[in-house]
Amino acid sequence: MKKVLTIILTLVLTLTFTSMAFAATENVDYFIYQGETYYMQQKDGNPAADLQPGEELTIPLSDNASFVPGIYRITVRSCGNREVMTIKLNGKEIGTINRKGTGFGMDQMTDDVLELDVELTAADSISIYGQEGEYWGWVDYVRFDKVADIATTEVPKTGETFPVYIAAMLMLSLTGAIVTKNVYKTKKANM
Repeated sequence: MKKVLTIILTLVLTLTFTSMAFAATENVDYFIYQGETYYMQQKDGNPAADLQPGEELTIPLSDNASFVPGIYRITVRSCGNREVMTIKLNGKEIGTINRKGTGFGMDQMTDDVLELDVELTAADSISIYGQEGEYWGWVDYVRFDKVADIATTEVPKTGETFPVYIAAMLMLSLTGAIVTKNVYKTKKANM
């Protein structure tokens, strides 16, 4: 009876720990990409995201290894007198964000949302195009809030499939059973 309980406990613990390892990429609510990381065109070497008129900041979503496919709401946190930001998906315009111009301090930042929710995968890139004319502004970050999952019909690639997960769990369970058996034999021999 102890042997059966030990095997069951080993299986439960294996499933629990394996599930926790995969939980890092599941149930993700949002992703934030810092503007400074994606806008390095300052002549003085300052890495601040001071998006100039007529220039753009492009974010490859694959830069975050945890990015998962889904339907996302895009929010740009910025300040400055810029009133319009054009949003592009893989270089193609998909909409604009209209905002009220502000000052240029961190305390002047506003969170402005694209009114269109967008289907995104890690293979996509999003660009923020700065309004032309006498309009400037800092981009603090771009936030992607997941609002829905998308159904995938892709054939899984080798090494990324559910059977690999099952095989790994079976190997861990088998290892646990072997260790338990050896511990049981050792205890029995010492009695």
